[in-house]
Amino acid sequence: MTEATTSSRTRGSGLSGMLLPELKQMASSMGIPGTSTMRKGDLVAAISAKQSAGAKNETPKTESPKTETDKSEQRRDRQSSDRQSSDRQSSDR
Repeated sequence: MTEATTSSRTRGSGLSGMLLPELKQMASSMGIPGTSTMRKGDLVAAISAKQSAGAKNETPKTESPKTETDKSEQRRDRQSSDRQSSDRQSSDR
């Protein structure tokens, strides 16, 4: 026998080179439902789709830009609640 036939098979690269349990674990950690009943090809397709959708939708997790009106309203609300809190504290004394 040759060395190639006695050693374990060489796995491919990427998702198709992963073993089924590895794919199931990866898919489940990505939030893909139904991973326990999926076949390898289905898992590879679902993971690929999730990864490509994630890359398209990947934006910094920051707040959406606020308009000056929104900022003014937030400031006014904060000041109002601060005044109410201050009034309560002075009446408790």
